[in-house]
Amino acid sequence: MPQQVFGADAVVSMVNRALANTSPSHSVYVNQVATAGTTAASQLAFAQTVGAQYAVGKTAADLSALLLGNMGVSNAILESALTDYIAANGPKNIGIIALQLGQILSGLEGDVTFGAAAAKWNQEVTNAYQYSSSPNNNTPQQGDDASGVTSLTRFTDVVSGHEIRGYLDYNQFTGLDEQTLTTSDRLTGTAAADDILFAQQVGGSRPTLNGIEIVSIDAKGAAPVLDMSDANGVKTVINAGSAEAAVLRFSNLKNLVDVVVRNTNADTRVDFNATVVAGAADALNLTVDGAGVRADRATFTANGIETLNITASGAASVLGNVVSANVSKVTVSGDQNLSVGTKGNGDGNPGQGFNSNLITTVDASAATGNLFLGVAAAGGRDQTITTGSGNDTVVMSGLTAADTVDLGAGTNRVVLTDAGSNQAAKLTNVQQVEARVAATNLNLVNAPSVNLIAVAETLNAGVAASIANVTSVKSGTTFAFEGEGAANVIGNPEQATFGNVQFNLSNATGSTDVINVTYGNAGSMLGANGVVTIGVLNNSGNNVETMNLTFSDVGADDAVNVQDIMVGNALRTLNVTSDSRVALGTLGADLTDLTGLTSVDASGVKGAFTATFGLLADAASATVKTGGAGNNNVTVAKGDGDGATGTTLTVDASAGTGAQTFTVNNTDTDITGTTPSFVFVGGAGNDTLTLTSAAALALNNISGGKGADTINLAGSNGVDRLVFNVGDSQQGAMDVITGFKAAGADVIDLRSFGFDTQLQNVTAAAAALNGGAGQFGGNAVAAFSAGGNTTLYVDVNGDDRLDANDLVVSFVGTAAIVGGDILWA
Repeated sequence: MPQQVFGADAVVSMVNRALANTSPSHSVYVNQVATAGTTAASQLAFAQTVGAQYAVGKTAADLSALLLGNMGVSNAILESALTDYIAANGPKNIGIIALQLGQILSGLEGDVTFGAAAAKWNQEVTNAYQYSSSPNNNTPQQGDDASGVTSLTRFTDVVSGHEIRGYLDYNQFTGLDEQTLTTSDRLTGTAAADDILFAQQVGGSRPTLNGIEIVSIDAKGAAPVLDMSDANGVKTVINAGSAEAAVLRFSNLKNLVDVVVRNTNADTRVDFNATVVAGAADALNLTVDGAGVRADRATFTANGIETLNITASGAASVLGNVVSANVSKVTVSGDQNLSVGTKGNGDGNPGQGFNSNLITTVDASAATGNLFLGVAAAGGRDQTITTGSGNDTVVMSGLTAADTVDLGAGTNRVVLTDAGSNQAAKLTNVQQVEARVAATNLNLVNAPSVNLIAVAETLNAGVAASIANVTSVKSGTTFAFEGEGAANVIGNPEQATFGNVQFNLSNATGSTDVINVTYGNAGSMLGANGVVTIGVLNNSGNNVETMNLTFSDVGADDAVNVQDIMVGNALRTLNVTSDSRVALGTLGADLTDLTGLTSVDASGVKGAFTATFGLLADAASATVKTGGAGNNNVTVAKGDGDGATGTTLTVDASAGTGAQTFTVNNTDTDITGTTPSFVFVGGAGNDTLTLTSAAALALNNISGGKGADTINLAGSNGVDRLVFNVGDSQQGAMDVITGFKAAGADVIDLRSFGFDTQLQNVTAAAAALNGGAGQFGGNAVAAFSAGGNTTLYVDVNGDDRLDANDLVVSFVGTAAIVGGDILWA
């Protein structure tokens, strides 16, 4: 443009832009204009004064490069000549030289060499004047001022330029921000191949565009439409920074374009004229950069496209849906995380992600970010899906032997939204498969990498996900029952419900096969008093030796209930860990088929552990361990020993601190020597043991441990050996024993106290001991009998009087206890 600003205004603007690339604040500008004055002499004096501060410490070459750079003139010959000129006149006069050069350049618009630079310089001086002369601008405008930009107004604009901007403009009469890109605008680009139109848009418009290759819109309204019926030469359309709830539509495009969605949660729609996408191989390039990440909702819509090439660049992106019904091939590249769709609220909604039911190929092998791709809508097609080096998830349906999935490096998952056909799809580099519906079928014979099978939580809208049959499971596989993360309240208390799982190991080793079962709530703690229900775990092959149950994201007030475990008598080891309460066999059935167990370790359950087991320790000795602070409740039976002689069932509750309850039925009649048939070790709490024992010679070792324990031996016909240690059954925490058979049938084991021979007898006390001296009569033990019951006192510290460290046990129904009822050494 020709020079628009003259006089002192031009002098001040030129000197500041040439020397400092700045436009002064309004107050500074007013002072400088007054100083410059109206005469040529005063203006030269002003320029010299301002320039002197920039000459300090700089050479003539430095100052030459400074001026020409700030004025946008790139010319090596001119820079050399100007260096000589500055040197000849002295750097102290650089301000005058800057003003002279600015005035000369302003008049060169028609020059072949400097015309373009002159037009841009005149625009820069005009912009500087407009900025500094406005009382609203109280700070300097530093750096390039976009003088090469053409700005639109609220009125009709007929302009051309490399960069055209149309910001909203405040209308003081209506009080509204109005768009400056209007239907009456006639906008033309330059000879460059990357001319750009950027506009903020609140409603519709149909401008005439010629030779503008890039159109970028920032939607400020709910549903703005840019009608491109009169747009020629557009190569790229961009939705950038739009309002979160906006739906931006580019309509009536006359040719295929590239699409960019950047830094917005707004939806983007691109509509082509029917003739543009009439072919069978139309391809569209879509670049996403920070799309949808805040609201997880951005949708992309494009009609008539067969191939969609997506590039994830800049920042991670989430597209809730891609609506393009004709797409049959998708490629994905880029280095950022990308989600297309979500798994849905427990029902695996196939409308999430790509809505096309024609997709046969997804090639994301060049992508390096983590991908989530929903292609379930095309489950009726034979699909080939490949991803890259990230941790990828692909949502599918209709998985058959004709499908091929290779998810590359990383930890990768296939999510199934239907029950499947139990056909052996080829799953390569797939470590996890997730079931989201009831009665899912899987055949993993062609899926050698799968080591985790997830079962999704039942939500309000869904039915409990379950697995009707999964074959070719390998040892070490985990069945992961997965919550959805944020609390899903169904009434009170909170619920998380899962269906049954039936599986079969195809490559069982016969002795060391392991299955892991886990529950987790995506890192979010289950709500207060929550209940997790896991269906029946059913191994149809009877070939699992170890099962590990681990439950996380649950607290002490929550409960995990496993309805039943039906894995057969091959199971040897069962380990359970949880911060919550855990109950096994909650359908009402006990775990009767787990007769081969040799180790049950629930000591990692911090809440109450509840289970009823069948006959254990028949063919081999078995141990059941509990722990935690909960009120554990375990029922277990000792096998009759037909499988082997001399086996022992041990119930080890020593790690527990709560009030634990145990019911044990010893059916063993195969007695061998002095080997105990049953061993019980209590914990630090008030434990209860009820023991029945069929065989008269069965030896049962019972140690209640600390706390006020209750031991019922009324149903035991065997030899019950009560083992006591220092610290057990002290005053205030007295054990109560029912059904102890004196006269040598049962025995009290005090060997751990190491009493000397001369103390190894029982004093028959005439009254309950009260701490008086000599009441033990010089013996280690005193017994007071009354009403058919006996209280036994053990002088732990040998001071011949009852004190707080001594042992006190109440025997209900036992009329007398003598020295022969005690095992001393």
